Amino acid sequence: MLAVTEHGSEFVHQYVGSEPSGVKFNEMILKPFPNEKYPNKKIPHNPCINAGAINCTSMIKPNLNISDKYDYIINTYKRLVGNKHVGFNNTVYLSESLTADRNWCLA
Repeated sequence: MLAVTEHGSEFVHQYVGSEPSGVKFNEMILKPFPNEKYPNKKIPHNPCINAGAINCTSMIKPNLNISDKYDYIINTYKRLVGNKHVGFNNTVYLSESLTADRNWCLA
């Protein structure tokens, strides 16, 4: 949503598709998306799989450092839910990041 709001759907869908992949969310499979400049180009199937989500997140406020980007995203989510608390569980984050080799590779 944030990437499309910032850049428009035409731009975003040059880098991530919008169709179901038919595979698990963490599969490392891309769909062909050739163009004249890149005839072998492939992109994630959609933003709801890990590769697509990582790709879309990279599009949000690319000029900001990671801390400011995090604040921007969290503050946007807070506004969307009526300024209620939005956050994350640091214990889960630390645990997941220890075994996130696949997502680090995707990123």
